[in-house]
Amino acid sequence: MIVDSHAHTFPDQSTAPGFARSAEFFRQLQHGLARHGQPTRRVRDNAIVDGPPLWSATDPSPNGFVDVNFRAGRFGRFLWTVDGVDYYKQYLPAWLDPIAASAELIVAMMDHAGVDRCVLQNDSYYGKLNDFFGDCVRRYPERFIGTIYVDETRAHTESGLRELHRGATRLGLRGPVAGHRTLARRGNLARPAHERKQRQAVDRAHDRPEDLIGSRARPLRVIGVDGGQIGLRRVGQDDPHAFAASSLSSFSSSKSAGTMLLALNRATTSARLDSRPARA
Repeated sequence: MIVDSHAHTFPDQSTAPGFARSAEFFRQLQHGLARHGQPTRRVRDNAIVDGPPLWSATDPSPNGFVDVNFRAGRFGRFLWTVDGVDYYKQYLPAWLDPIAASAELIVAMMDHAGVDRCVLQNDSYYGKLNDFFGDCVRRYPERFIGTIYVDETRAHTESGLRELHRGATRLGLRGPVAGHRTLARRGNLARPAHERKQRQAVDRAHDRPEDLIGSRARPLRVIGVDGGQIGLRRVGQDDPHAFAASSLSSFSSSKSAGTMLLALNRATTSARLDSRPARA
């Protein structure tokens, strides 16, 4: 079985999917693209230019916001306007028009590449996608493993725990991906003092919490964490080789399998990791 553990599917980005206020979605994306490696280009001649900035170069806080009419365009581009001149960054592939990647498109790409299953990475840069992922998993249960987006700044609250539990019980998703995109709280992140509650919220939804990314055919089990890597093994097999999946670097501050559990990045076959329990 071939598993791609870092895949994205998302609705039309121009709709600010899942956000009650589109301004909130585009502001956080504007903040992210301000530091993105793609160059800034001027629309009229496609020339690479130095600026104008999307965010203050000296103030990454919410106070550094620059009002430039940031918006989703076509062909994977996000645009903004300064003094009547349009600029863009090529954030996503140019063949995305509109900027969306449906479940059907991802399945077709998986078929073409010979990929059996993929882990859908739930990043709020693409929207608040828990319900969208739930629909994808319902329609393609043997192809997609869906993750639950959890805002670290709210994960310890009752509403955060309810959303985590809802994702695991009602939506059929398999584990949390932690993130902290909320600009208003960026300087005051809730550190993982409440990770035990988060794990319990998922545990209540699964008979065997260590088998969170399992399928009926070839379930996988978390077998250990070593140096920021999560080790996985097929349940019921004493496999001399395990899947090793690195946690996403942006979540490394947690240092805990509780929040890193399914923040997976490019599973590859590797030597067995140590046997320390992931939940210790």
